Amino acid sequence: MVAHAGFERWIEAYSHDGRIGVLVELAFHDSFAAKTEEFRRAARDVALQVAAMAPESVDALLGQDCLKQPGVSVADYLEAMSMLLGDRIDVVRFERWVAMAQRPVPEVDPPQSPGGVVRMLRSA
Repeated sequence: MVAHAGFERWIEAYSHDGRIGVLVELAFHDSFAAKTEEFRRAARDVALQVAAMAPESVDALLGQDCLKQPGVSVADYLEAMSMLLGDRIDVVRFERWVAMAQRPVPEVDPPQSPGGVVRMLRSA
């Protein structure tokens, strides 16, 4: 585990069709890096990776093949982005959620006549 004291932090959020949600926390030295399109693309790519591949830990994530660059590990992808930006980028932690299946709504037989509806509403 890398100590990240003195680093800036960035939280990237990603949702896949409203069914899978991801938050990824990244660390870097200079806030200038987070203002670049390259950094934001890398942050989104890491969040997408977590959503798609469901790694169990940061180490497992870093060892995976990068979805955006097959044949390159996520660690090597982040290293290349770090060199491009002139600032080290580390994945601190992440969380991944999957929406639970909805329970079926119980079917209720409708009243036999409109008068039954009125009586039900008045008695409630």
